Amino acid sequence: MVKLAKEHQVYLFEAARNYHEKAFATIQDFLKDKTILGGHMTYAKYSSKMPELLKGATPNIFSDQFAGGALMDLGVYPLYFAIGLFGQPESVTYQARQLPNSIDLNGHGSLVYSDFVIGIQAGKDVTSNLPAEIYTTDGTLFLSGIEAVNEAVFQDHSGNSYQLLITPAPHNMLEEAQAFASMMTEGDQILYQTWLKTGQMVHQALYAMRQDAGIHFKDEN
Repeated sequence: MVKLAKEHQVYLFEAARNYHEKAFATIQDFLKDKTILGGHMTYAKYSSKMPELLKGATPNIFSDQFAGGALMDLGVYPLYFAIGLFGQPESVTYQARQLPNSIDLNGHGSLVYSDFVIGIQAGKDVTSNLPAEIYTTDGTLFLSGIEAVNEAVFQDHSGNSYQLLITPAPHNMLEEAQAFASMMTEGDQILYQTWLKTGQMVHQALYAMRQDAGIHFKDEN
């Protein structure tokens, strides 16, 4: 797809809105001089299609024909967040509650780095309101979540708290749309290549996690 986009002189964007939020850049800047010890990131929301599934139907979001499942639909957000911050993991794992067609309803994964592990949770048959946490040698950064972040508080080991300046956008897709518009008008190629590289790492992790859990899509080579 990247090659095809280049041949046709167009941009290839993935709508990973949390990666383009200004809050993400604020968090990234705050962590740049920290030594990371680990973290946990969750995105789980009960699907509006669950009643259909429970009645015996197979909505697209739970179909192996349409590349469905919790990891692909919601897990991509914590993956973009973690990999956007920390880069490509050395290895990944994923264990899930699965349908007979192998599609995952919810699951827990790990992104394994040389000195720390980031836990990942995704779910479409459960809802979670857990905050995200990033552990450092100086203390813990608590986030309201990994998308539409509206609060980020760092607490050191003595119990002192420091609030990062986060100003939520009036619409949760606004900053992503602004980032895409800016790229199309200004054409920052260095930033564009960073987006592409991050996306490639995310999808490599997604594929490896699916393989670990035994999640397979129809007509997949």
